[in-house]
Amino acid sequence: MMRSLSQVFKKVGSFHTYIGLLILRCPFDAIFTIINACFLQFSFESINQGSEINLKHICFYFGIANLFLFLYNGSIWSLYARFVTGFTGKLRKIVFSSILHMPLGKFDEKTSGEWMTRLNSDAQMTINLLNAPFNIPHAIVSFVNISISTLMLYRINTRLMLVSLLFLIPHVVLNRILVYRNIPTLMEQSQESTAKNINCFSALITCADTVALYDATEFVMEAYEKSSKDIVKANLRIHKKKAISNLVVPLFGMSGYIVLLLLGLEMIRKNMLTFGALTAALQYRGAVLAGTMLYINSMIEIRANTVGLKRMEETYGGRKAL
Repeated sequence: MMRSLSQVFKKVGSFHTYIGLLILRCPFDAIFTIINACFLQFSFESINQGSEINLKHICFYFGIANLFLFLYNGSIWSLYARFVTGFTGKLRKIVFSSILHMPLGKFDEKTSGEWMTRLNSDAQMTINLLNAPFNIPHAIVSFVNISISTLMLYRINTRLMLVSLLFLIPHVVLNRILVYRNIPTLMEQSQESTAKNINCFSALITCADTVALYDATEFVMEAYEKSSKDIVKANLRIHKKKAISNLVVPLFGMSGYIVLLLLGLEMIRKNMLTFGALTAALQYRGAVLAGTMLYINSMIEIRANTVGLKRMEETYGGRKAL
């Protein structure tokens, strides 16, 4: 995937701008988690101490911190949206120009539906890699959030961190075995079915007189119906894989919270932990869990969209057709 992406950036440019925007965007979730965790920890400790003044100060600082953080995030996303809009226009022009200047013999190797799919669907999948939810930006954001939240959890208590990771590892392994492996193959089948569907639909419109002349309407409609069902079947298999991933989340997610609460209760009774620290630890653990779920979903979408990236790369000549 990285080689294919590098080819895209060589064609379009703006690689350093994209990396810079990603770096500016990636700390948001981690900082937001730290702000919430600190707010909960210090608030409950102030309540336990009966200090109303400290509680008011904490609430004031919490509001100011969130204000500046979301202003920063909104500014970065506005720059990011402007960049992606320009990148999308340049990429579509390059793909369209490649098809226009393609040798006639190579152009005739594939149907018009196939070229339309590559120009529209495959190009959009490539753009999705760089911009859409659950793709490269969110994968990087989630990774930074997981790393920093795990480090903060380690600072609070090592045992709580180890228990949190103990319930996350099976989650990641099961998703890797049951979901990741087949996604590219299923997505390739979906794109091929989409190309056949567009080709049949195009024949119904552009060759309507020929179809009527040879009384082939029923034949073409059957082919169109079959290609439509193939799209549904391929996409349904992809959604089944994602459903399996969503099924695993409550199994290891909620059970991990129960174990942490029981362990935290024991540590509070032995004066090894305060209630505020336990609240912050649960906040960090929630960030690790949410970040892991986001990372897994992002990797699934990235693997799916990589199919469109490779097919589009074949179109503008960066890769030999398979």
